[in-house]
Amino acid sequence: MTVTAVVVLLAARLWLGDGPWGAVMDSLAAVTAAVSTARTARRAERPRSAAAWWCYTAACLAWIAAPLARFGPFPDAVGVAGRVVLVLGCAAGWWLTSTGDDVRARVRMGIDSAIATVAAFIVTWALVLDASWRGAPHGAHDVLALALPFGAVQAALLCGIVALTEIRPDSRRMPVYFVAGLLVIAASDVVSAVGGRPAWAIGFLLVARAIQLYPGTTERREAQPTSTWLTYAPYVLAMPALVALAVQEVVGTVPLTESVASVVLVVLVILRQLVLLSENLALVAELAAKERELRIQARRDALTGLANREHFQERLDAALASRGRLDTPLAVVFLDLDDFKDVNDSLGHVVGDEALREVARRLAAVLAPLGEDAVVARLGGDEFAVLLGGQGAERAPATARTILDAFAAPFALGDVRVALGASIGVVRVHTGDDVEDAVELLREADIAMYAVKQRGKNGVKMFSPQLRHTPSHDLELRAALVAALDAEQIEIAYQPLVRVSDGVIMGVEALARWTREGVGPVSPAVFVAAAERSGIVSRVTDAVLAQVCSDLAGWVAAGCSGARVGINVSAAELADAHLVDRIAGALRRHGLEGWRLAVEVTETALAQDDDSAAAAVARIHGLGCRTAVDDFGTGFSSLSRLGSLPVQTVKIDICFTRELHTRRGREVVAAVVALARAHGLLTIAEGVETPEQLAALRELGCDWAQGYHLGRPMPAAEAGVRLRTADESWIHKFVIGSASPWTADISDETITQGRAPTDRQLQVWRTQPTGPA
Repeated sequence: MTVTAVVVLLAARLWLGDGPWGAVMDSLAAVTAAVSTARTARRAERPRSAAAWWCYTAACLAWIAAPLARFGPFPDAVGVAGRVVLVLGCAAGWWLTSTGDDVRARVRMGIDSAIATVAAFIVTWALVLDASWRGAPHGAHDVLALALPFGAVQAALLCGIVALTEIRPDSRRMPVYFVAGLLVIAASDVVSAVGGRPAWAIGFLLVARAIQLYPGTTERREAQPTSTWLTYAPYVLAMPALVALAVQEVVGTVPLTESVASVVLVVLVILRQLVLLSENLALVAELAAKERELRIQARRDALTGLANREHFQERLDAALASRGRLDTPLAVVFLDLDDFKDVNDSLGHVVGDEALREVARRLAAVLAPLGEDAVVARLGGDEFAVLLGGQGAERAPATARTILDAFAAPFALGDVRVALGASIGVVRVHTGDDVEDAVELLREADIAMYAVKQRGKNGVKMFSPQLRHTPSHDLELRAALVAALDAEQIEIAYQPLVRVSDGVIMGVEALARWTREGVGPVSPAVFVAAAERSGIVSRVTDAVLAQVCSDLAGWVAAGCSGARVGINVSAAELADAHLVDRIAGALRRHGLEGWRLAVEVTETALAQDDDSAAAAVARIHGLGCRTAVDDFGTGFSSLSRLGSLPVQTVKIDICFTRELHTRRGREVVAAVVALARAHGLLTIAEGVETPEQLAALRELGCDWAQGYHLGRPMPAAEAGVRLRTADESWIHKFVIGSASPWTADISDETITQGRAPTDRQLQVWRTQPTGPA
């Protein structure tokens, strides 16, 4: 409806006056609005929306009763009844269209609109109504007729608040017309009450025009934080009323009607403050609950729900510290599943994860009778540990055999049944025993467990000092690893790092691989841990660095300008004063810039308040290398320190990625992404294995991802081809194949359509999560 049409209709309605034809025009306009709202109610998709539109239909039909029943001036009994239904219908429509079950939010909306309505009444009374009503007799229906227009004003304000807070900005033309129509109807009632010429028809035609703009589906947006201006709007709208009262107080006396209205206004403002206080208290309680939940999640294994390694070590440290004071023994049971890798390789990680959850359930069932005397944890992979105190420690060997018996029954995993055994090592400590710390105690339990592995697996072994002097698994593994390093048998596989938004390969991560002669592939977690315990981890790092830098130099020489690789550095390496020099030397020998290398440090290496680790990472970053926190979320003890650490990237651990199908898993990942974004850090999700996980990460705003769904680890030659293809695809998409001329500024240089980007431009593009597009 154009402005011209509104002006013409307004002129026609004023010309017709209060006679029969004016009433007919008002009635026809109301009928038009009623028919429009009824049609909209019939095609509304949601029952709640349909009920709201039927309420608006009833409001329009009730108003029509007035001009049909009489052709006299308003108010009369029929007209007043029509206005009552009009106001109640609009209020019911607002209640049905406001979203959610938050009663406080609805009450706040109602109070806000009431404050504005009372303020409008005070101003209107002072400027218009006081003179016309003073000294004249009025009945009860006259007073009600005067109050009803302001009820319509409040209904219009309620609908307006809903439109501003819950309807998408590109769909707000409809509620603008709707609210304007209600305000015109209310103003017409006031004009009629003081003897003027109303324009009800214009109001109803504006309502009808609003219905024409209704799209048929509710264009709602998710709940958003209340805008600042909406918070202050009721107080701003109340200012004119305060000014009017102040002026009347200066020039004379304030009428009783305005005095009562001002008291009502003050009460409403106080009520609004109480509601806001209630909302703030509820918000504080919710945030505290979320913080508690996040702390619990940080101490729990996401896959099994058991305690994680860090929490287990905390409990073990506390038990060791108190055993002298409490004079109670303790024991540690270390459990490793036998041949679990075969389950993952043959049946897939989904079945493997279900097996680990079933293991956790059986452990919990066995240990339940011990209550607080038993703490069970998943240390990682297929390793579990149990801390036993009090009477449980005395019965530790028997408990370990009970656990073994619980694994005798096959595991039902979907459509298959799998037999799983376990090798269990037990170490027991009494008061007065010399134990250095929790790490030493776990290592002793680990030695006992490997003794079981050497004897044929699926058994229980108590630790004894003699096991330290027998050929242990670590010693054999160390000797084999040294031989492999001498023969340059450590191989590197590269897994793509993919930008979540568009699937572009942004780089690769280097993964060390070792196939032990006569044994087969050895997990990096196993041989790197053995290298750390044996003091040869620097040799492993140097071998990886040399191979990665050699491959990088080859890719660059072959035309892959944007190639960059991430490598892992163990926590033990950060204590090496020569680490930075070794990295710089490897880059220098192969003629590489620092930005091509990203150094990843496990979260536990930075979790302690150890400034030396942070300083080492800062020096690595000083070489131009990007630095990252790996396995984030599995053991970080102080989230508040994240912003002060010299890292640019956070890698979300695979255990959280696997739980993205659950509400809690999505909330945890969303919290990590928000935390990283608040500190200006890039986020990379590990272990993406399904399209659903990738879609969830894209929705949550994660920057990059890696996993089998996006690309399995591959040899250097294949990785070079994939990286070169990514560069060429980008050049074609954004430079050569653009549909229209364009330029983009990157790193003080200009990329122009039809010209291939320089190496420097590719470098900058690859270091940014979103790229120039």
